[in-house]
Order: sequence, then structure tokens, then C-alpha cells
Amino acid sequence: MSVEQPITVTLATSDHGDVTLPEPSWCLGHALHDPETRYADITHSSLGLVLAFRHLTLMTACMIQTPNTASGSAGPGGRSPGVFVSPLGETLDPIQLYDLAARLDTYSDQLRDLADQLTQTLNGVDQLGSKLTTEQTEAEKREKDQCERCHRPFDPADTRFDGHDRHRDTRWCRACVDNCREGSAEHVCVICEPSRYNGGDR
Repeated sequence: MSVEQPITVTLATSDHGDVTLPEPSWCLGHALHDPETRYADITHSSLGLVLAFRHLTLMTACMIQTPNTASGSAGPGGRSPGVFVSPLGETLDPIQLYDLAARLDTYSDQLRDLADQLTQTLNGVDQLGSKLTTEQTEAEKREKDQCERCHRPFDPADTRFDGHDRHRDTRWCRACVDNCREGSAEHVCVICEPSRYNGGDR
């Protein structure tokens, strides 16, 4: 039975010349490797997970390892594999990564709650606007369907000569028109002298 040979990669370095080292199966490769890289800085990295919204990258995360680095050295990678998260700028171990994922879950729930609140607010504004428009339309209709002198609603059923049906296509009821015609020589009103009442408006 044959034993699979570990994958290796040979890279040029500025301080050790060409070196051959094991390459993790998750590593993307080293096509962009700089031959001036120091041996201790050789880094393996995986394909990045990208969270983007509206053409803006909000977060990236990828597996990373710098197997030959000195213990405690500054830099994103370490001797053991980790997950480097940007813009956090830190390499996380599994426990830290689970903690980050849980916080993102909580934040996602909060965003959904905020979206629900916004939807309710916008619907409330729409309903209020619709209510105001309806009330305004009804008020205009009431204003149009009432006598401008006595302000009583026109009554199409009251067709008496002094009733409260609209007088022809005027703005007054039959009773107001009748009362105007019965006035004395000194009688003035919004019907017989509209100019005295700003063109008929009271």
C-alpha cells in the first residue's frame, strides 16, 4: 500500500536561498512569492472569505500560517494555523473565531429587528399620510356640497323654492337665494353684492 507523500513547495528566500517546506492542502500557493522574502516570513494563506455590501468590503477572513516565524514575532501569521480577520487585524484561534461568529449572528438579528422597526415606521407614515389625504378630500367635498352663505349641506331632496337644495349651479342653497330676493332696497348680502364680501367669500 502506497503512502501519500506530503505536498511541498520550494521557494527562494533572501537569507536561506532556495528552501523546500511542506505546504498545507488549504494553501492557495505562492505564485506571487517575493524572492526577497526572509525564510521566517514565508506565509501560507487560503482563499479569503469576503463580506461585501454595495461594492464595499466589510470583512475578510482567511486561514494563515507562518510556520518558521520566531515565537512571539509580530505579524498576522503564527507557527500554528489561525484565521486572519480584516479589518480586525488579528489572527484568531477556533474559540475566538466562534465568538466572532456568534457576535455577528447577534448583530444580524439586531439588524433584522431594526429593519422591522423601520418597515413599521414607514408603514405608519404612509397610513398617516393616506388618512390626512382622505380627511382633506372629505373636507373639500363637504365644503363643495354645502351652501357658502348658511353653510348647511345641500339637500337634493328638498326642492322647495325656499328649500336647501342647491340653487341651479350656484354656490348657494334655494333658501338663501330666496331670502336674498326678499330683501328690502337697503338689503345687502354675499349673494347680491359679492364684491362687498371679497367676491363672495365670507
